[in-house]
Amino acid sequence: MENIIYWSRRQGGVFILLDTDYAGFWPRVAASIVDSMICAIPSWIIMFLDKSGIAGIAFFLLYYAGFECSKKQGTWGKQVMNLRVADKNGKRVSFWRALARIGLMMALPIVFAFIITLLYRIFSGDASKDAFYTYYFFAYFIGFLADCLIIVWTSRKQALHDIISGCIVYTHDKKFEARLKNEVEALPVDPSVTV
Repeated sequence: MENIIYWSRRQGGVFILLDTDYAGFWPRVAASIVDSMICAIPSWIIMFLDKSGIAGIAFFLLYYAGFECSKKQGTWGKQVMNLRVADKNGKRVSFWRALARIGLMMALPIVFAFIITLLYRIFSGDASKDAFYTYYFFAYFIGFLADCLIIVWTSRKQALHDIISGCIVYTHDKKFEARLKNEVEALPVDPSVTV
């Protein structure tokens, strides 16, 4: 797999992402847990005020998209875990790309669950609501797990929603900063050359 290299005016040099820089499954799970704890209280308040749930979904989408397109390039959970969201070239994502990423993360398991539940209902003949909700719940969980477990097998450790939205998640910690500084000093590059 080839590494991502691009000219960074902010850093004044070359920015290189190696295979080891991509965020793995467990750091991303930890970041999600932190984000879930942060979003829990505002979500409960919003759900209490708006019974339809639309405002809660909007809050969730705006929280993720707003933080991931910001200069910090990640939600508070990702910042705690030193993770950043970038496009496939390592650059900061736009608000719309970040919104598409989180929207896909929410929508893919829903679509998967709906299709599996519909197929079960057609082929089994079981039309009860209880069976529908039970199978939908399990199919949603399997779809969500499948979307996230793809991280383990892809070369850039991307989930399915990352691949479709053209995003990556990488670790931006002190070791990364030190390596970046050393590479910038050791590897002067003409900014007019595109790689």
